[in-house]
Amino acid sequence: MAITTVPEEIEEFAKRAWYDLFELYGYTDILNQLRQVYPDTRSMNVSFKDVSKIEGFADMILAMPEAMLRIGEDIIRKDYLEKGILPSDSRRFNIRLVDTPLKDTFIEIRSIRSNNIGRLVSVTGIVRKNTEVSPRLQNAAFECAFCKSIIYRSQLRGRLEEPEVCTNDECPSEGKKVKFTLLPNESEFVDVQKIEIQENPETMEGGSQPQRIEVIVEDDLTGQ
Repeated sequence: MAITTVPEEIEEFAKRAWYDLFELYGYTDILNQLRQVYPDTRSMNVSFKDVSKIEGFADMILAMPEAMLRIGEDIIRKDYLEKGILPSDSRRFNIRLVDTPLKDTFIEIRSIRSNNIGRLVSVTGIVRKNTEVSPRLQNAAFECAFCKSIIYRSQLRGRLEEPEVCTNDECPSEGKKVKFTLLPNESEFVDVQKIEIQENPETMEGGSQPQRIEVIVEDDLTGQ
């Protein structure tokens, strides 16, 4: 799923909110501790209770969780890497929300509809099936045939998406479409796994059959 594009003013607000959260509620110290165990541990739990202490931020995360988490993770990768808090070769880091308010997020599996797409939701149930963990290309590295520059492109769909032109200003292709070669060793892959969650039969009424939903988990949430 493509991450929602947010207006510039909302993105700036979210950046300030993440900075305040990290500095005011002890997360900078946690990141410093994680330096010793990265990459075996590459996620940080963030309490929704702390998020709620920053005015307006909780509502944004409820409405646009992917975009808001991406902004926070970008800050950790870019700004905190420069400060030496995480190793310089870090490519991926995850923010995991905990203590999410069920009154605002919980929904029965059978009640999920199109208007829930893109919003933060919580479900309960029984894991009935899971696939093997497999790698998925997430950030592909391509080499330009003309100037040998390496260009990265996020892969958000089911097929490989190559750059259309070389972004190197000094490339002799001069903005024309050129041939690119995928560099697997320079690309970023992420582990993915599908799990199937079923409603608890004990909570069903009137002989209703429990319904199921397929969920995709990534990175260090796989293989649990």
